[in-house]
Amino acid sequence: MLTSSAEVFRTRQAIRDLTDAVRLNRVVIECLGANGAERQQLVEVVNQGCRLPEVDFKRVYSSLLFAAAQPEEDFSAFVTSTALLVANRLQSGPGSDDLYWNWDAFRDHYLLADPAVRAALMNGFRVMHDLGLVSLAKAPHAQDC
Repeated sequence: MLTSSAEVFRTRQAIRDLTDAVRLNRVVIECLGANGAERQQLVEVVNQGCRLPEVDFKRVYSSLLFAAAQPEEDFSAFVTSTALLVANRLQSGPGSDDLYWNWDAFRDHYLLADPAVRAALMNGFRVMHDLGLVSLAKAPHAQDC
């Protein structure tokens, strides 16, 4: 629960930066869906600010989680999927994964992303940690955000 205007601002800024990071790789996000309907759903999710719909999200969510766990397969899909999942989490979107495991396993990979994407991811995880949406043993450093 947000308790101050500063938390509201930081959260909204993190969501906006993550959404912009996803839009930078729009071609990637369109290719994540296995069929035309899923691709269209992902495009609509991005257009609406990276919050997954409450209904019929499970296949797309699974595709995003899968891509967000494979940095060696397709790095662009990896960071784009992670950005979308973090933005969704910050907006209390559907899905139960708090992305702790992703942070723990891939934080060094996130540092390899382009500066704007790296900063969006780091700040997104930091805001999630600060809001208690995920408990990170080692939160992102300020210079990475």
